Amino acid sequence: GEGGSLAMSDACCGRAEEVARLEAALKASEHRRKTERAAARAQLLDMHKKLVSLEEENAGLRARLEAVPSGGDQAALPLSAADHDRDSDDASDGGIVLLPRDGTEPAAAAAAVGSGEAAAADDPFPPLVS
Repeated sequence: GEGGSLAMSDACCGRAEEVARLEAALKASEHRRKTERAAARAQLLDMHKKLVSLEEENAGLRARLEAVPSGGDQAALPLSAADHDRDSDDASDGGIVLLPRDGTEPAAAAAAVGSGEAAAADDPFPPLVS
């Protein structure tokens, strides 16, 4: 009868509304994930810059300390670029050494992070959902 088809049409509309609501929620969730991911990447790069700066400062202080004669209180000698390079052992290329879950080389992961726009395959932070 007519009542049955009306109920069927209502159920169909209800499903369509539910699908639309879920699609909107998914879009919002994806946008939030991308936003938070971009913020986390920016924070990581900022922390890396601070780390590099601290390592350079540390290398400079160590070089100045080594330049001071053991017996005297002379002023430390100024740094040369060679002193900087000689002492920046673990950050010589300026890259972040990450240990990705996918087993790629840390250098590849560092290059991917450094480029900012990493290919998905080289991404050390793969999305939790695909």
